[in-house]
Amino acid sequence: MKGRMRNNIVLIGMRGSGKSTIAKLLAEKVGKKSIDLDAYLVEKTGMTIPYMVKNYGWEYFRDKESEIAKEAGSLSNTVIAAGGGVILRKENVAVLGKKGVFIFLSAAIDTLLKRVGEDPNRPAMTIHKTQKEEMEHVLKERKHLYKQVADLVIETTKKEPEEIVKEILLLRHSREGPEARRPPA
Repeated sequence: MKGRMRNNIVLIGMRGSGKSTIAKLLAEKVGKKSIDLDAYLVEKTGMTIPYMVKNYGWEYFRDKESEIAKEAGSLSNTVIAAGGGVILRKENVAVLGKKGVFIFLSAAIDTLLKRVGEDPNRPAMTIHKTQKEEMEHVLKERKHLYKQVADLVIETTKKEPEEIVKEILLLRHSREGPEARRPPA
């Protein structure tokens, strides 16, 4: 399907990489709407993510996340802050990628931990004892998936949100366009 418009920007990365913050700022800067998929999921289900995971399990949460990703994939002119694990299911990547350019917001473990803090709205992802062990394990598991999906990779370690937005805009405008890199679906 030649000439298709990929006018959404889909921010991917670990929790604490800045997806939610950057989505809002970037959307304002480029005149697009923004949506945070985790926040929308909470709003739509009426349950917090920790509650959902604790009472129904990760698979249930991932199923709900996929429903939300499918909805978001039909939007246009939107900056989407995807949940950290959205890339774990190929169908999520496919629906978000039809109209979206993926930008992986990468950050060092210490930066991620500092940004996340002790947020009670973020359930444990593994059985590791410390938050750092958990983050290292999950990043090791997902980093190759983020890079595989990404049209652009932005390093966010020790950068302010405004600086990250500026870098995204510069990189996007300095290229012929990510559409040239990705074959049609």
